Order: sequence, then structure tokens, then C-alpha cells
Amino acid sequence: MKFLIGLVIFLLGLPVMAQSKGSFFGQVVDVTFGDDAQSKNFGVGFNMALGYPQVTITRTSGEESFYSGISILGKAFFPFYNTSSASIDGTIVGKYIDLSNNANNSTQKEFSNQIGGGLGLHFRLFRLFLGAEYYMMAGRHYWVGDISDTLEYRYNLFEYYVGFHINLTKALRVAFSYDIGTGNIPKSKTLLSSDSQYGEQIIWLHLIYGTGQTPSQFFSKIFK
Repeated sequence: MKFLIGLVIFLLGLPVMAQSKGSFFGQVVDVTFGDDAQSKNFGVGFNMALGYPQVTITRTSGEESFYSGISILGKAFFPFYNTSSASIDGTIVGKYIDLSNNANNSTQKEFSNQIGGGLGLHFRLFRLFLGAEYYMMAGRHYWVGDISDTLEYRYNLFEYYVGFHINLTKALRVAFSYDIGTGNIPKSKTLLSSDSQYGEQIIWLHLIYGTGQTPSQFFSKIFK
């Protein structure tokens, strides 16, 4: 996390800020701040990301299981407020996580899949961004080896994240982010005395495309 913060500060550099005038619902203004002047016409955006997840599940007894794997995310951004220097977006997001237990061996293996979708808010200040999202998730575990079994459950996940982006063109940017998510696996599914705690940390690499359209322009083209 310290490395990520240091890298963000380095990439932000020393800003040269100009006076700006913001407006709502995608109307933008002229601002000069490095390559972030390109952000003023970014509009409704779509994000595809690949991530490296680390997941911990803590049971009632305090016993912990650790998992790692790969994750995929898709997200749509709908700007409520947008200027060259800052924006506030509503997000619709879906993600899939494929995991294996770090304690797997030749005689016993455990694998898990997590999939779900949610809504959130995304805040950008120049190249730095942060946000929070609320997911409805479905989880599945299956064991292979001396013990073979499956477990399926549903849970709610709250997640927050921080990151930074670099504009490649007026319509395309690459971004890196770090997120932390927490939830509870219901005891009715695990048959334990209380809920198990689910925690995840994911490092993401994003590719984001901006349509250059305000939400009203975007939806008018879809539903015309």
C-alpha cells in the first residue's frame, strides 16, 4: 500500500493549475494539468480490468483460510459532475474471482469462485481516484481429494478502492488500483455457530474507454 501511494505521488508530479469553472451532467471546462486536460471530454466510460486477489476467510473459531488466484472486472461510469480536474460518477460493476486455497497439496485441494454485481460511486481528482461499491455476491467452494464436497452461499460485499490513471489518448486510459472488500458468509450455509468473515484485497490493472458523451447523449442514442 505504501508503494502504491508513493507511485501515485510520483506520477502526479508538480501540478500547474489553472482557473476552471465546473458544471453538472458532463458539461466540461478548459483546465490545464498535464495530460488531464484530456479528461474534460471523457464522458460515459467503460472499464475492463484484470486483478490479482488475496482472500481470507475467518471462521468462528478464529481459524483462517487463505486463497489467491485471478479476477476479472467490468464497470460502467456515468458522470454526475465532470470537469478536467475532477469528476463524480455513478458506477455499475460486475466481477468474477477464481481462487485456490494456498494450502493445497497433492492429496487435498480446495477451489472457489466468487461472482456478483453491484453499484457504487467513483471520485476523481486529476489522476487520482477513489470509490466505494456495494455488491451482491454468490460464492462456491469445492474440494477434491480425500474429501470431496461443495458449498454454495450468497452474501453482501462492501468494497472501497484507491488508484490512479494515465491518459493514453482522449478516449483511452490505463489505471492501477488497490481495493479492500469485506463481507459475511452466512452461518446457515456453513452450519457454524456464527457467520464467517470474508475479506479480500485485489490489485487491478484497468483499461478504460471514454465515449465522450454525457449520460443523456449516451442513453438517447441507445433508446432512440
